[in-house]
Amino acid sequence: MNHDAKGSGKGLWSRLFGRTDRTAADGEPAADEKQETVAPPIGVGAVPLAQTSSLRQALIFEVRRLRADKRTDEALFMLETALQDAPDDIELHAELHDACRRAGDPYATLAHGQRWVRSLARAGHMRDALEALRELHAIDEDFRLEDPDASIPLAQLAMRDGARELAVGLVDGFDRRFPGHAAM
Repeated sequence: MNHDAKGSGKGLWSRLFGRTDRTAADGEPAADEKQETVAPPIGVGAVPLAQTSSLRQALIFEVRRLRADKRTDEALFMLETALQDAPDDIELHAELHDACRRAGDPYATLAHGQRWVRSLARAGHMRDALEALRELHAIDEDFRLEDPDASIPLAQLAMRDGARELAVGLVDGFDRRFPGHAAM
């Protein structure tokens, strides 16, 4: 991959990371790179946990019962339906991801992975979102996150973690994939 070619997003890369070496002389992350706090956005459609906790737990119990009875399609349908009402519910996304993975369906796992990573990032769980992204890359090394608002902070976190290849993959072609994005 040539990241120095004109139009490849080098300007974006420089704005995001400033320099490629993000370590201090002692090998530790630079002082300005040690923070990973990201405030969750307000009003992204998440349903407050207190209002749905008992219903969610009942749903998850039923989903797990269906899966134990080898009725995976019904369990997946219940989770997908619940996520229509609560699209950013990270607990339901985690359950759906686990169900897809256990069903052995890499295509469903990858398709859901887009929504799962986005919901984790929106909720401010950047470390979990990065771990989810790593898991999705283990399934398909060409997996590309299609959320520009999550891609940039995840790329920055990946760089701080020393996962340069993952970081590059998140911002490579950003300008072409997301023309007109505020980061451009």
